[in-house]
Amino acid sequence: MRIIDIKSIYNRNKTIVANFGYLSVFQVINLLIPLVTYPYLIRKLGIEIYGAIIFSQAIISYFVILINFGFNFSATKQISINRDNESKLLEIINAVFTIKTALLLLSFIILFLILNFLPDHHLYKTLYIITMWMALYECFFPIWYFQGIEKMKYITILTLISRSIFVILIFILVNKPTDYLLVPIINGIGAIASSTIALIIIYRKNKFYVPKLFKLIEIINESIFIFISNVSTKLYVSASKTIIGFYLGNTQVAYFDLGEKLLQFLKIPVMILGQSTFPKLSKTKNIKLANKLLKISIIGSSIVLLIVLLFLKKIILLIGGVDMLPAQKVAGILVFSIIFVASNAFLVPYRLIPFGYNKDFAKVTFYSFCTYLLFIVILILFDSISITNLSVSNLIVEFVVLILGVFYSRKRDILY
Repeated sequence: MRIIDIKSIYNRNKTIVANFGYLSVFQVINLLIPLVTYPYLIRKLGIEIYGAIIFSQAIISYFVILINFGFNFSATKQISINRDNESKLLEIINAVFTIKTALLLLSFIILFLILNFLPDHHLYKTLYIITMWMALYECFFPIWYFQGIEKMKYITILTLISRSIFVILIFILVNKPTDYLLVPIINGIGAIASSTIALIIIYRKNKFYVPKLFKLIEIINESIFIFISNVSTKLYVSASKTIIGFYLGNTQVAYFDLGEKLLQFLKIPVMILGQSTFPKLSKTKNIKLANKLLKISIIGSSIVLLIVLLFLKKIILLIGGVDMLPAQKVAGILVFSIIFVASNAFLVPYRLIPFGYNKDFAKVTFYSFCTYLLFIVILILFDSISITNLSVSNLIVEFVVLILGVFYSRKRDILY
């Protein structure tokens, strides 16, 4: 009887299981690859130059948020709802690509204006330009489409191939500090290649056209609050690296980045669980399912956190070597926030958005950013900028998100 029940449950959720599997591989590839190449790049480039690469990525990530414009949630939701309506589906796809392309062009204009204010002898101008591969990837790699139709197979295979080639080329071509520009160049080649293939898959039977203005406005309105939320979130996630780069130097950026990479690795199960179930939550608006996912997320993350904390020093020595041991304290603080992150995922984005409360989602992230901003102002006024204090501020912000998530979920009667 139990076997029959398990088989029945699997049959009812076969799409979710398959999507979960492909998303697992996709996220593990994207977050494991940087950890695989990390020890090699630290040793070949040095902490200072590697920190410069991370700092450039932190700067370009602001453009990535602009180009994304909340489509990671809004477009996925619309694709999921309209996947059986071919004409509507194509209209949504073309509208998203049109808006993203316009935002990409705007991003390049802003970047070149910013670079004009840097001194002509600035060493890393070229690095910033090449790192715009991240913006190109965000614009043309349609993960939101494949996630919406719950077919992550194509994207996963493309990512696996492109990232594997990246690792091989890094180990072959990057051998000394002067090779640092090859890191974003190799990344960019892989991003452009995988995006091109993904676009061919989408448009092999469809035709691109620019939708009417009212449709573009409709898509923008659907995404605007999520965009505000993403901006608020990204500002307090990436701002720390930017502040560290300006105040403390690229070496400290590298220390902070190691802790953040470990945190990102711990987030993998939470992200996979949320992304694979998001289309179903958007369709069914099932509170019981959301709460089950919340419990699974918290329990699983707590177990993984305990293991990481017990072996944290050995992990840092393994991936960064003795020179990166100063990052141990910061890493311990940052990875501890996974408890709040695991809770927040199914109280905020994967609850408020599927149930249609995009405005509340925006409020949560905006108020959280204001909390972060307050801490930064206090740290600057008291001359207390350090990677430890910035890590603590990130931890406190995640706790604030938790409180606000519970508040708005209770307010909208979607908590129980």
